[in-house]
Amino acid sequence: MRLIFTLATLFMVMLAYAAPISLDTALALAGELDAGVISARADLAAAERDLARTRADPLALRLTIAQAEHALENAQAALESALSNSRAALTNAYLAALEADQTLAIAGQAAAIAAIALEATEIRFNAGAATQLDLERARNDFGAAQRDAEDARQTRELAYSELASLVGLPLEGLTLEPITVAPAMPELDSLLARLAENRQWRLTRQAVELAELRLAAVDNAFSARAEVEAARDTLAGNQVRLRETRRSLELTTRQSYNAVLAAQSRLMSAAASAATAHDTLSAQTLRYEAGSISRLEFERARLDVTRAEAQYQTARHALLRALLQLTRAILGGP
Repeated sequence: MRLIFTLATLFMVMLAYAAPISLDTALALAGELDAGVISARADLAAAERDLARTRADPLALRLTIAQAEHALENAQAALESALSNSRAALTNAYLAALEADQTLAIAGQAAAIAAIALEATEIRFNAGAATQLDLERARNDFGAAQRDAEDARQTRELAYSELASLVGLPLEGLTLEPITVAPAMPELDSLLARLAENRQWRLTRQAVELAELRLAAVDNAFSARAEVEAARDTLAGNQVRLRETRRSLELTTRQSYNAVLAAQSRLMSAAASAATAHDTLSAQTLRYEAGSISRLEFERARLDVTRAEAQYQTARHALLRALLQLTRAILGGP
């Protein structure tokens, strides 16, 4: 069934291939192709079978069943971690491709402005209003702008090649939908509640549970006092480690959450800068249409808007990356 779903998803994407693909579509495709996810799903299926066999065994001890249950829990967590890693890798590649588009657009506009400036300088030079040095400087600026545009084109090609390999689609014709909505901000309390999903916390909790079962098994009149005391010491030590693990994880989560809040603040600042750039462009448009400024000044105002919009989008991407890092910090590995 999963193979059928994957093929159907890929077929639908290919049918609409002329249209840009969204981040959600890319995530779905990458999740089905990721080797780590495929392996984790196989491990989960094996753990489910092992637990079923253990529970069906009439001679299985309570401790053995608990260990099989823990193995299943760990396999489920490993799958979630693999999915998280896949989502992070794909999202980073997707955002890198979008940012490469922005960089190429800016470089293209800058090259066009450099061409206009060179043309104007040549006219002034021929009229005797500019020096040879002015002309050489304009030519150098134009050449540098062309090189920047070529570098941006190559960077974009590499970014799209990486993304295409992750989603299993051909590079030719691959286009992306921009991310226009800022991700939702989680509440800190809800994040702290998710610490039970953390790998380190989970393994420490399982050690406590197993120590409790071992103590229950030996805490009777038929066991030596030394054996009972050793089991109690093991349980007490694991309980201390569990409390310390919780304290450490809460501190790490708060630090990661603060990084998200800082990214959100930078996004708000970038939005204000973009709004200011648009207002300036509106004023410059009126002045250009009235003949008060040159075309070169007008094009520079347009470039300022493009740069401000790119910074705004980059800030949105940074917030999304910070949230992904926060999620991975909570999960804490496989």
